Parts: sequence; C-alpha cells; structure tokens
Amino acid sequence: MKLSTLHDLVEALNGAEFIGNTRSTRRGFSGISTDTRTLEKGEVFVALRGENFDGHDHLKEAAKKKAQAAVVAWDWHWAEGRKKHPLPLIVVRDTLEAYGQIAATHRRSFRIPVIAVAGSVGKTSTKELLAAILSTKYKVLATEKNLNNRIGAPATILKLKKSHQVAVIEIGTNQPGEIAALCRAVEPTHGLITNIGEEHLEFLKSIEGVAQEEGALFRWLGQNKGIGFVNLEDPYLKKMGSLLSNPVTFGRTKRADYQVKVGGLDERGGPAVEIIDHTGKKPRSIEVQLATPGMHTASNALAASAVAMKIGVPPTKVKKALAEFRPVQDSTAGYARLAMVDAPDGMRILNDTYNASPDSMRVALETLAKLKVSRKGKRIAVLGDMAELGGHAADAHIEVGRLIPTLKKIDVIMFIGRYMRRAYDEIAHADRPAGRTSFFFRSREKMVKLLRELVGPEDVILVKGSRAMAMEEIVQELLRQDDREGK
Repeated sequence: MKLSTLHDLVEALNGAEFIGNTRSTRRGFSGISTDTRTLEKGEVFVALRGENFDGHDHLKEAAKKKAQAAVVAWDWHWAEGRKKHPLPLIVVRDTLEAYGQIAATHRRSFRIPVIAVAGSVGKTSTKELLAAILSTKYKVLATEKNLNNRIGAPATILKLKKSHQVAVIEIGTNQPGEIAALCRAVEPTHGLITNIGEEHLEFLKSIEGVAQEEGALFRWLGQNKGIGFVNLEDPYLKKMGSLLSNPVTFGRTKRADYQVKVGGLDERGGPAVEIIDHTGKKPRSIEVQLATPGMHTASNALAASAVAMKIGVPPTKVKKALAEFRPVQDSTAGYARLAMVDAPDGMRILNDTYNASPDSMRVALETLAKLKVSRKGKRIAVLGDMAELGGHAADAHIEVGRLIPTLKKIDVIMFIGRYMRRAYDEIAHADRPAGRTSFFFRSREKMVKLLRELVGPEDVILVKGSRAMAMEEIVQELLRQDDREGK
C-alpha cells in the first residue's frame, strides 16, 4: 500500500479515527514529522511522547506551520473534551506504535534487502562497516549515527526512495519488547546480532534477559523466512540459531560459513585479518589490514563481510572497503568509539568515550594492553563509570578491578566515578606488576593535572566511560596543545 493521501494513512493505522472534514481525507501529504522545529508545510505531524516531552503540547505550532494533519492519542483527545482543532486529527491508541506502523507501510513499497543490525556491543561500528562495503556495489540507505530506537529506526525507513537498493537499519534496546517492536516497523529480510553482553541491565535484569530481548530479531526472521547471521563465537547466539530457517554462520572456526583468522595489532591498534568464504565449492579468502583499533574489530569486519558477500558484493570490493574504512566520529562532541587520536607532541589517545559496558570495557583494556609502545612509552588507562547496570553496577565494576591485574602491560590506571571506586579498591587488594600505579579521583581537574605531569610523548592513553561521565572532556583537555606546551 502506497501512502499518498490522508485516507491511506488512516487505512494503514488499524482502528484509527479521522476527526475533521471527510473531504480532507483526499488531501495528499509531503512527509511525516515528529518535530515541529523541522516540520515542513504539508507534512503530517505525529505527536510522540517521551519522559521529558509530549508532542501534543506542540500541536498549535504544527498548525501554524501548516501541517496537513496530526496523529494524536485517544487519551489526549478525550482529556481535551474532543475540542475542535485547527488541524484534521487522526486519533490512535498509541502514537509511537502508530509511527512504527506508518514506517512499516512505507517499507512494504520496496522489495529490497532490509538488513537489521542488533547486538550488545559493536552494532553501530558493524552497521557503518556494512554500509561502506555494500556501497561499493549498491545504492544504500543506512541509519545515521546511532539513531536506532523506536523513533530513529522508523525515521530512517521513511527515508527510503526508489533509488535505494539496500537498507541497513540499526536497532537497539534498553527495555523489554523494543526489538520486537522495531522488527514490526522495519520488517527486515536479513538480520545480524553482533553479540550478547551485559547491557542495560537496569531494565533487562540479566544477560539471559538481554539474550531474550535481542533474540527477538531471530524470532522475527524465523517466522518470516528471513536470513539470520549467527555468530558462532557467542554461546547465546549459537543456541538461538535454531530459531532461524535460513541461518548463515560466521566465526573463527572452519565450520562457519564465513571464517576469520586474526593476526597481531599494528602500531595504531588495527588487526591484520584473513576472511575466508566457505560457502562455495572452493574456499575464497581475502587478507586485509584494518585501520580501526582493537581485536574486536576483526569480529565486526567478519560480520559485515559475511552479510555483504551473501548479498552479492565480490570479495575484491569487500577487501578494498575494509582497508579504506575509517570510523565516523563526532568531531564537535569529541566522543568516539575506540578511535586512535594523535596529540601534537606525539602522544596517542585511544578515545573510547562514546559509551561503556562490561564487555566494551574489557575489549578496550585488552586492546590497550596489546598496543605497541616504545621502551620509554607507557600504557595508561583512564576509566569512568559504566552506566545503566542497575543492581549489577557494583559487581560489574569490581570485575573490572579483577580484570586489570591480569593485563600485565598496563602501567598506570586512573579511576573516576562513584562505581569505579569499587574497581580501584579491588586492585588495591590484588598483586600488582612491578612499576604499576593506580589512582582514584573525585575531581576531574585533579585527574587531568596529574595526567599532564605523568604523560610523555611516546605514551598511549585509553580514555573510556559511559556518556554520563563526559570522559571526552578529558580527551579535549589532553589535546589542548598550548596547555601541554607549558607543561
């Protein structure tokens, strides 16, 4: 069903009621908007609600900007006493669910591969890698940044045009039921779950709860004859592969459809990989040096390559795209996902300030420990709290404190944050390698001051923490050349 008139929109929203002149249902509309700040004349405004906003409060602004109609909730309409409104209204039970239904209706107009990318860690990086590889052959629509929730994913789907040949949609969750709702909006033909880890435990409660939630993508694909890509290195995903009628496997084992062999890290932390396609009569392989730091990058590259090759991208194009890929970072915000940054005096900063979970913290610390430094160089870890762990927060930070003593090559560790105090205290009771020092700070200013006194031009510094900790500010302080010159 193509959405071109208000009548089409009402039909797409099962059970919706149109309030207004019935003749106006013949009107066309130019698009869908959820934000009156960017609303254009002729668009339909969907009044979404969140913890800190209610789109119904902006209906007058939508009318002033000459919206064609508004999608509103029944409870708001009844509370208003069914007052007459300057805009035609399409009244629904839940405007967020309605937004997903609109996106799904639009999506059905396109018979193209729609690939959903989910998972606890690495989904944004894998999505960007996959989009880069697919773009060597196809016209691709991909999620911008990490707009992967029940507003961002439908908004991306609504950008689909006739020119697009493939869509790559990132889907994320922090509440039970969100992945299932996103699948209803996106209707993927292919799906990839990067891994299952301890994420958003405040609401998902346990790693089993995470697996149940993320596994909704495989359940959708199994019920709708889609193709799912199964990471054989993850025990939860390996088991959930049984949900799929068309599984494609990837991992380090020869038994996988797509296999990876990983070499060491170069001086900037990028791994050398060989990716082997076992799906044909004879294995085909590509060898490539990745530019993105971290051993986990090999897994992201394998997952993206498996999907791209399955959809028809030749190995030569996959290799070229992998070699040329550089992660897109937010240069204005300053935060990044495990990106190597060169300071003016030669010091290197491993900027991983976008977010933090137990799994990504482990990956970042292991990457730091494996990076090459000169004899004079030091490996320094600057760590802030991991958020959204609920009742698991204290134990998760204690585990960080237990991990660090096993990584012998990290020379200095600095902690900041309420929960990172637990990690610091744990280290205080552990055996320390000779020469290792650790510090805990309550003040960011004191931390940065000591950092400036300690760091040298041949050092590499990992800075990591959840977004709430604003660890990117520490990176920005370290990169201020004029301040460092006065050291």
